[in-house]
Amino acid sequence: MTTTRRVDIIGKNISWSTLDEVKESDCFPFALDETNDINDTAQLAIFVRYSLINKYHERLLTVLSLKGRVTGSIILE
Repeated sequence: MTTTRRVDIIGKNISWSTLDEVKESDCFPFALDETNDINDTAQLAIFVRYSLINKYHERLLTVLSLKGRVTGSIILE
């Protein structure tokens, strides 16, 4: 339980620091990638790319499981 809790805390800290960095940048495009996992469940990966102090960063924000039929409008929502 201790290891799981620590990994969760580290993940949240990385997420918050990434969001803070994105807020400081001038612009930040998102990239979406949809694929199916081994159980044929649709997975949507969301990436962000931003510039901070003249250096470009690309981060994975999240991976979401999508249920049912997946269309472009569902992904947009």
